[in-house]
Amino acid sequence: MVAPKTYRILALSGGGVRGLVTAVWLNRLEQKLGAPIGQFFDLIAGTSAGSLTACALASGMRTEAIISLYRDRSQDIFRSHLPDCGVGGCGFLARDLMRLAMMQKDWNRC
Repeated sequence: MVAPKTYRILALSGGGVRGLVTAVWLNRLEQKLGAPIGQFFDLIAGTSAGSLTACALASGMRTEAIISLYRDRSQDIFRSHLPDCGVGGCGFLARDLMRLAMMQKDWNRC
């Protein structure tokens, strides 16, 4: 009998600016492992702010850059009274995460 293939999955919760807590925790884990945390998982997924962090990790972004984005842009992104735009104001962070991911992308590995 062949053993079933196993997958390593990282699921990240949302919670607005509390995504910073997740990013800091992942940074500490990344430091202990000595390599980008995304390397250790086959699938990275998240909800709300967790999905932004998941996208950044999956693209190879280091946790230090994610922490900086949360710290620098959290007041713009996670306002107490957001307009009813359907995305909760996360477009700013998503745009910045994607811009950084594209700058850090190693196109020779594609």
